[in-house]
Amino acid sequence: MKLTLKINYHTRWGQRLFVTGNVQELGNKNIDKAIEMAFFNGDQWELALNLKNSKITKLEYYYFVKDETGRVVSEWGGNRVLDLIPSWSKILVVYDQWKAESNPQNIFYTSPFRDVFFNNFTTIKSTETFKKEATHVFNIRIPNNTDGYSICMVGSTKEFGLWEKSKSIILNRISYDTYSVELDLSKMKFPLEYKYGFYDNKTKRIVEFESGENRKLLISSKDAERKVIINDENFVREFNEWKGAGVAIPIFSLRSKTSFGVGEFQDLKLMIDWASKTDNKLIQVLPINDTIAARGWMDSNPYSAISVFALHPIYLNLEKLGKLKSTFTQNIIDELREELNENSTVDYEKVLNAKLRYIKQIYTENRESLKKNSKYKKFVKDNADWLKPYGAFSFLRDINNTSDFSKWGKYSRFSKKILSEITFDKSTHFADVEVYYFTQYHLHLQMLEVKQYAHKSGVVLKGDIPIGIFRNSVDAWTSPQLFNMEMQAGAPPDDFSVSGQNWGSPTYNWQEMSKDGYSWWVKRLDKLSTYFDAIRLDHILGFFRIWQIPSHAVEGILGYFNPATPLKLNEFIEKGLRFTSARFSKPYIKEHILINVFGDNLELVKKMFLIEKNIGVYNMKEEFSTQIKVEAFFADISNINKIKKTERVNVRKGLFDLISDIMFIEVDGESGKEYHPRIRLHNTFSYKELDDNSKGIVDYFYNDYFYNRQEELWKSNALDILPSLKYATDMLVCGEDLGMVPRVVNEVMTDLGILSLEVQRMPKDSSKEFFHPSDAKYLSVVTTSTHDTSTLRSWWEDDYQRSQRFYSNTLGDEGVAPFYADSWLITEIMNQHIYSPAMWTVVPMQDLLALDDNLKAVNSDAERINDPSNPMQYWQYRMHIYLEDLLEEEEFNNKIKYLIEKSGR
Repeated sequence: MKLTLKINYHTRWGQRLFVTGNVQELGNKNIDKAIEMAFFNGDQWELALNLKNSKITKLEYYYFVKDETGRVVSEWGGNRVLDLIPSWSKILVVYDQWKAESNPQNIFYTSPFRDVFFNNFTTIKSTETFKKEATHVFNIRIPNNTDGYSICMVGSTKEFGLWEKSKSIILNRISYDTYSVELDLSKMKFPLEYKYGFYDNKTKRIVEFESGENRKLLISSKDAERKVIINDENFVREFNEWKGAGVAIPIFSLRSKTSFGVGEFQDLKLMIDWASKTDNKLIQVLPINDTIAARGWMDSNPYSAISVFALHPIYLNLEKLGKLKSTFTQNIIDELREELNENSTVDYEKVLNAKLRYIKQIYTENRESLKKNSKYKKFVKDNADWLKPYGAFSFLRDINNTSDFSKWGKYSRFSKKILSEITFDKSTHFADVEVYYFTQYHLHLQMLEVKQYAHKSGVVLKGDIPIGIFRNSVDAWTSPQLFNMEMQAGAPPDDFSVSGQNWGSPTYNWQEMSKDGYSWWVKRLDKLSTYFDAIRLDHILGFFRIWQIPSHAVEGILGYFNPATPLKLNEFIEKGLRFTSARFSKPYIKEHILINVFGDNLELVKKMFLIEKNIGVYNMKEEFSTQIKVEAFFADISNINKIKKTERVNVRKGLFDLISDIMFIEVDGESGKEYHPRIRLHNTFSYKELDDNSKGIVDYFYNDYFYNRQEELWKSNALDILPSLKYATDMLVCGEDLGMVPRVVNEVMTDLGILSLEVQRMPKDSSKEFFHPSDAKYLSVVTTSTHDTSTLRSWWEDDYQRSQRFYSNTLGDEGVAPFYADSWLITEIMNQHIYSPAMWTVVPMQDLLALDDNLKAVNSDAERINDPSNPMQYWQYRMHIYLEDLLEEEEFNNKIKYLIEKSGR
C-alpha cells in the first residue's frame, strides 16, 4: 500500500517534524529511527511511504517535533491508530491535525469525564451507510459532547447540503470521543469548505455550529483517485463550557452517627449522598496515607506519611471487619465508640489505639482463614513491592518504639536480605507483620467500594498527593538514594508564615529519579488512581524548584531554591560590590541591634550566647552558631532554669533572628563558594546599614536571582518531571500553585493541561489585594479558602479594615461593611465563585455551612484545619453536624442546589 501522511504544523526556526510508527518504514517506534517529514507550502508537512508488509492491519504512529538542541516535543494522546482496509485501495492519503498538548479539550479524556460525567456512550446510525466505493472518511474527535447530541456536518458543495441545515450529514459515534462518516465524493468538485455542528435528534435540528473559520479541504486532481481519510480536531464551542461544583472536607473531619470518633472511608458514602443531592459533582479530601510514626497526636498531620502507598488504619470501619468472638470485649469497644463519637474534635491517640487493638484481635481470630482467601493472597502478591517493605517497617517501628530507622541497629540500612528475614512467613513474629497486610487489604476494599459508590452517584473523588515525604518513612528507609537526606524541604516566607516553612522532609534527588523515568512517582500516582479520579499536586512549585533548607536551620527563611543558578564572587566584583563573606554571609550583630531585639534580656544573651569580637560587635558562640544548636539548647531539660519561663520564647526567637540576619547564603559549589540571596534580605539589619550604592547593587542581584535568571532553568526542570506524572494515570490533575509563583509556572501548567488554584484572598498578581473569581481562566479551580487558611467567616472577622476594602472594592457594595460574616454576605461571596469561568468551584464544607445562619458553627475559629506557621499543629477538626442530619436539612440543601443549578454548573 502506498500511504501519504499530511499534517499542518507551524514550526519556528530550527524545528523539524518527524513521524514514527509500528512498521519498518516508520522506524518501528524507535524515535532515533523516525522519519523526517518534508515541508511544503504554508504549514503543510508531508511524507509518502510504500508499506511492504501486507499483514499489517493497524498502523500505529505519532508525530513529534525536534528542535536544534535535540529537545523532542510529541503530540498529545499517544499513538494514532489507522485501520488498513485491504478492500479500500492500495493508495491512501491521510490528513492529520497536530494534537496539541495544551488543548483544553484534552481534560475531557481524564477519568472524571470518561468514566463518570460523559459515560453515556451511545452509537447513532449515520444518514450515510458504509460503501465499498466510498472515497473519503471524515473523523472528528469531540470529547465534550455533554448533552448527548449527534454530530453533523454541512458544507459548501451539493454533497454537503450547500450550507442548508436540513441537509446536514449525521456522523456515527464510533468511540467515546470519535465521530465518523464514509462518503463517496468521487464526483464532487473541490475545494470544500465545511463545518461540524451539534444535532438534536429529538427536534431534528442543528443546535450549535462550531465557532471559528470554515474548515477547508484542498485536494488535487490526482488525490481524487485515491482513498482519503480526514482526521479533524479542535471542535471549538463558543458557549456551554462544562463547569462543575465540589466540596472540600478531610475524611477525618466527617461525622456520622456510626463513626468511631473520626471520619472513616465508609462515611464518604453519606458525603456522596449529600453531594449528589445538592448537585456537587466532586468531593476533595486531604491525603489518606498512613502517618503512624509514634502513635501520638503529632501523627495527625496527613502530610507526614510513613508510606506513600499504604492507607491510614484510622479510616477503617471496624464493623465491616466483623464482630469479635468475645462479647464482653465487643461491648467495651462499642461503648468506647459511642464515647469517642460524642467528642467535638478528633482524639487521635484514643481513636487510633482503640482501632489498632481491634484490628489486631480480629486478625488473630481470622488468621487461619486468610490462607484460603484467594482475593487476599492476590492482593498481597500484586502489591508486594510496597506492601512487604511497609509491613517490615511497621514491625521494626513497633519493636524499637521509634520510626527513626537510624536507631534500629543492624536493620537501620535496608536490604533485600533484611526484607526476606522480617517478612518470612514461617517466622515466629510473622503475625506481627502480616497484620499490616490484613489491614491494608481491608482498607483497599473499603475505599474501592466508596469509589464505585461515588461513580454510581455521578460524583468523583479528588485526592491529595503531598510534595514531600516523612523523613522517617518506608520510602526513605528503602530508597534513600532518591532523596537528599541532608536537606529539608519547605517554603519561603508568605502569608502563611513570616519566617517561612520548614516541613522537615528531605528534598528529592531528581537526577537519580530520572534514571528510570520517575517510576517511584508513577507507581505512587498509579496507586492513588485506584481510589481517586482527580488529584491535587501539593505545592506544584516544588516540581519547578524546591525551597531547600540546610540541616543546620530551623526556619524556612534560611533556605534557597534548588535547582538555581547561584551567584559567584566574580559577579559581585564586576558590579563593584566590596563583598566579603564576613559582612554579607555571616550574622550582622551589633550592640544597638541587640538592644532592639532583646531589651531587658540583653546582658543575659550577651553572656550566654555571644562573644564580643570588637567593641560593640559580636559573633555567636560556636556552640550556638546555628539555629539547630540553639533549638537543642532550649530542648534540653537541664537548661530549663537558665532563662525565665516567660522569656524563653522571646530569647529563642531573637537568637533565630540574629542567626538569619544575613544577606547571602554561602554554599560550597563545584568551583568554589557560591551565593544565594537570603529571601526578604531587605528586612535585615545587615542590609539596612549598607550605603546606598551597595544597596543598589544588592537589589540588582536580588531581583535578578528571584525574578529573571532562574526562569528557564525552572521551566526546563518542570518539563522534565511533570509530563511523567501527568500521564502516569488518567486522573484529572490540579496543581496547588500558591505562594511565590515564577512566571513560567502558568505557562507550563497551561501547556500540560494542569488546573491551577485560585484563592480570592491570595492573588498571584502582587498589584492586587484580592483576586476576583471572574478573572479565573477556564482550566482552574476557584475556592473561598483552603485547609491551610482560616475559614471565610474567620478571615472576614479578623481584620475589619481589610474586610471594608473587600466589601467596597471586590464586592462593589456601598456603605459600611458588616462586622460579622452572616449568611447573606457569605452568599454574595459564594456567588462570585460559583459564577466564575473556572472549570471547578470547590468550596470547603465549613464555608458552605456558613450559608445558613442556623447551621453554621458557633466558633468559626474552631473550624480551622491547619495553621502552617505552627509546627505543632493538631489536625483534629470535626464537622459539628452529623451527615445523617445534614441530609435532612432540606432548606439548606435546596439553597446550595439552587445556587449550583442557576450558575449552570
